[in-house]
Amino acid sequence: MAEVALILWALALTVFDLGQRRLPNLLTLGGLVVGIVVLAVAGASLLGEAPGGVAQAFALAVVVTLPAYATSLLGAGDVKLAAAIAVLSGLNDFIVVYALATLLCLFALVARRCLVYLPYSVPGIYRQSHTVSLGGRRPRQIRFGAAMGGALIVVMVFRLAGYSW
Repeated sequence: MAEVALILWALALTVFDLGQRRLPNLLTLGGLVVGIVVLAVAGASLLGEAPGGVAQAFALAVVVTLPAYATSLLGAGDVKLAAAIAVLSGLNDFIVVYALATLLCLFALVARRCLVYLPYSVPGIYRQSHTVSLGGRRPRQIRFGAAMGGALIVVMVFRLAGYSW
């Protein structure tokens, strides 16, 4: 049942990030608060991870996302989402989610880079450039929140199928 709840939460986050280019605090911080409350009441994460594993996952989430946030590669919502996923799932699941999300983003960036050259290699295809106005800020090219949401969905589907990391 916890896996289904995480799938629905991740689906909402993914759809919101892809559509609005931001992750709402209600969902990211809400997930973090739910994870902390479940950990305090039940003595384990939502997926049954011990408090030590949750603390390690949270520390890892902060260590791997804060430098990217400091260099403007990730947004604050991505950092909060990583922390929430770490607290809700635990160390092993967080590592798999983060690694899968990184691979998804890498694949998307490579595919996007290849598509830049497609109009020049295929006659008759015209690529129109689109600019997004975000109040003077340069839009981030990496939708890491959506990638983490998608990766969490994949990991939870595997858990429902009986696989464990």
